[in-house]
Amino acid sequence: MLGSPGIADQLVMKRMTAVIPALFCLEGVLFLLRSSQILTLFGQLATSGIWGMFWQSYGASLHNTLPVLGISSLIAAWGLWQKRRWAWRGSVILAALHFGVFPFLVPSGALLLGLLLKFKADFEHVDAMARVQWGEASRKKKVPVTYSAVIFLVMAAIGVGAYTLVEYSQIAGFPEMPLAVVPLTILVAAIFTRVVHEAGHAAAAAMLSGFRLVNLTLGPVWLSRNLTGWHWKFVPNLGWTGALASARPMTDNNLFTNVFLYLAAGPMATLLLGTSSLVFFLSAKSAPWAWCADGFGILAMAALIDFLSEMSLVRKGHVFTDGAKLMQLWNGGLERRRLLATYALGLCETTARRPSEWRPEWLEEPTSDPQSPLYFAGCYYAYVYEVDRRNWNKAGEWINLLLGSDIENPSPARRWKAAIEGAFFEASFRNDAVRARHWLSAPRDGVAVDPVSEWRAEAAVHLAEGDLNGCSDRIVKIRARLAEVPETGWKAFETSLIDRMEHQLKGMSAQDLQALDAVIEAGSSLRSLPESQQPFRLSVPDGSAISPLLQ
Repeated sequence: MLGSPGIADQLVMKRMTAVIPALFCLEGVLFLLRSSQILTLFGQLATSGIWGMFWQSYGASLHNTLPVLGISSLIAAWGLWQKRRWAWRGSVILAALHFGVFPFLVPSGALLLGLLLKFKADFEHVDAMARVQWGEASRKKKVPVTYSAVIFLVMAAIGVGAYTLVEYSQIAGFPEMPLAVVPLTILVAAIFTRVVHEAGHAAAAAMLSGFRLVNLTLGPVWLSRNLTGWHWKFVPNLGWTGALASARPMTDNNLFTNVFLYLAAGPMATLLLGTSSLVFFLSAKSAPWAWCADGFGILAMAALIDFLSEMSLVRKGHVFTDGAKLMQLWNGGLERRRLLATYALGLCETTARRPSEWRPEWLEEPTSDPQSPLYFAGCYYAYVYEVDRRNWNKAGEWINLLLGSDIENPSPARRWKAAIEGAFFEASFRNDAVRARHWLSAPRDGVAVDPVSEWRAEAAVHLAEGDLNGCSDRIVKIRARLAEVPETGWKAFETSLIDRMEHQLKGMSAQDLQALDAVIEAGSSLRSLPESQQPFRLSVPDGSAISPLLQ
């Protein structure tokens, strides 16, 4: 399909730019915490030949060299994650040093060097948007003293914990986990930290009367409260170590307070995990849990570093960190209004308010600045708003901004949710089955969406391709699903689109479709009107080979 290889390559490169720094980070931690075990292990292997001579000549100085390499690897990992200009060149030099320092590091050095050279272009590409901290001048932002004090204390705790962890790892006789278990422990600690972080958001949403949790992803497992309740799906493209929680307001009363508490709950849960783990670690030397002291130390470092990352006042690609969002709410101005507007737009998923009933300012704020991380969400909601108002031309403009007008080079902000809307719009209103099928076949590189929306897009593509059976089958599934869900503005929106598509499937003329749009815009569903009140008579084609929906 057009454009698919390029999109797939972008996804692979995106993943590898996360894997390579992770490999440097793992190597750095192992060299710092397990240098004695590593030297003992490979010293036993290098007992003869050239390796034996090397070990006898340089073995005494290797105890200091490994920790230095470990620190260098951690610096390289940080630089690669941040896409600093020096990071790629420094990482290549560090990978090349593996060949001359230790014979047993040649395999890892060759792996790192090969990956760095293969993905050089992606590491050297710097996203200018990721460097922007705020939509307004930084001098207008005031950082509270409390925030600075908390950050300072957490950094001090990380310093104390890291020093103690390295010191304990060098003490003979102190309980240590086996070398092979350390990588798994680091991975488990990273995953557990993210789970606790998102669980904090989820708990806040559950306890706040004005919020409702709608999405929770734990690695590739996606839990969603869609139109019919809670469902789960296995989505490998979401990754294996990340987590994400999403909530929608149930009222616009006290929206500022509810959003603030919801956003703050995640970092606070991570901070509580980090501090408690650090206490267990520091007291482990003379405690019954001394056998798992290393595990507590690694978990404490992972949690506290994650807290600093989430509370940093920056943006990561196309999203702000929790700390940046909290600071925007605290300082007010345009950024606060824009953030609150994006949450208010979710009211159609929890209340009877339809997208066409949104306040205009809710859409003006998120779409006012293309450099804002909320611009993508604003464009998506603006598209939905115009579709619900039957303003097809404006809706087409917004969908172009979402997907990019060049089908061979789609917008980097594209997500699966936007792709299925692109498929629906191209098929239903532009009658372009080729482009519609392209978007429907796009990789699902974003958070999964409600099945009703996916089936609607599939139905529209089948109809544009002339597959009436495929279209009608999807409509039957959608009708059955919508019959089970409570009445919300989003259900009314989906129902109106299915009404239109169903009558288009039955052979309505363009004039009849315009009359149908007028009825739907007035707030009614044509299916609910008595036949005597319908503004036209349906012209149904021969249905001998069509599913029961058209009989």
